[in-house]
Amino acid sequence: MNQDTFERTWPEMRDQIREWWDELTEEDLDQVQGTAAEIVPLLQRRYGTSRLYTQKEFSRRLEAAKLD
Repeated sequence: MNQDTFERTWPEMRDQIREWWDELTEEDLDQVQGTAAEIVPLLQRRYGTSRLYTQKEFSRRLEAAKLD
Protein backbone atom coordinates (compact mmCIF):
# COMPACT_ATOMS: atom_id res chain seq x y z
CA MET A 1 0.00 0.00 0.00
CA ASN A 2 1.41 3.37 -0.91
CA GLN A 3 0.84 6.60 0.96
CA ASP A 4 -1.84 7.84 -1.47
CA THR A 5 -3.85 4.68 -0.91
CA PHE A 6 -3.32 5.08 2.82
CA GLU A 7 -4.82 8.57 2.73
CA ARG A 8 -7.82 7.38 0.71
CA THR A 9 -8.43 4.52 3.13
CA TRP A 10 -7.86 6.55 6.30
CA PRO A 11 -11.13 5.55 8.01
CA GLU A 12 -10.17 1.88 7.74
CA MET A 13 -6.50 2.49 8.53
CA ARG A 14 -7.15 4.59 11.62
CA ASP A 15 -7.87 1.56 13.83
CA GLN A 16 -4.89 -0.28 12.34
CA ILE A 17 -2.61 2.65 13.17
CA ARG A 18 -3.81 2.57 16.79
CA GLU A 19 -3.02 -1.15 16.97
CA TRP A 20 0.47 -0.64 15.54
CA TRP A 21 1.32 2.38 17.67
CA ASP A 22 -0.68 2.31 20.89
CA GLU A 23 0.91 5.48 22.28
CA LEU A 24 -1.00 7.55 19.73
CA THR A 25 -4.13 9.17 21.07
CA GLU A 26 -7.43 9.84 19.35
CA GLU A 27 -6.48 13.53 19.39
CA ASP A 28 -3.23 12.69 17.58
CA LEU A 29 -5.15 10.85 14.89
CA ASP A 30 -7.67 13.67 14.60
CA GLN A 31 -4.80 16.10 14.17
CA VAL A 32 -3.16 14.27 11.26
CA GLN A 33 -6.50 13.52 9.57
CA GLY A 34 -5.04 10.70 7.51
CA THR A 35 -2.19 12.69 6.03
CA ALA A 36 0.72 10.28 5.75
CA ALA A 37 3.29 13.09 5.72
CA GLU A 38 2.10 14.23 9.15
CA ILE A 39 2.09 10.82 10.78
CA VAL A 40 5.84 10.22 10.56
CA PRO A 41 6.80 13.36 12.55
CA LEU A 42 4.07 12.54 15.07
CA LEU A 43 5.44 9.02 15.52
CA GLN A 44 8.95 10.43 15.90
CA ARG A 45 7.80 12.68 18.73
CA ARG A 46 5.81 9.97 20.52
CA TYR A 47 8.43 7.23 20.25
CA GLY A 48 11.68 9.21 20.11
CA THR A 49 12.92 7.50 16.96
CA SER A 50 14.87 8.92 14.02
CA ARG A 51 13.07 10.16 10.94
CA LEU A 52 14.72 7.52 8.76
CA TYR A 53 13.79 4.65 11.08
CA THR A 54 10.25 5.96 11.52
CA GLN A 55 9.72 6.43 7.78
CA LYS A 56 11.00 2.92 7.03
CA GLU A 57 8.84 1.37 9.74
CA PHE A 58 5.76 3.28 8.59
CA SER A 59 6.36 2.23 4.98
CA ARG A 60 7.00 -1.38 5.97
CA ARG A 61 3.75 -1.56 7.87
CA LEU A 62 1.79 0.05 5.06
CA GLU A 63 3.18 -2.49 2.61
CA ALA A 64 2.14 -5.33 4.92
CA ALA A 65 -1.33 -3.91 5.61
CA LYS A 66 -4.27 -5.88 4.38
CA LEU A 67 -7.59 -4.12 3.94
CA ASP A 68 -10.68 -6.19 3.48
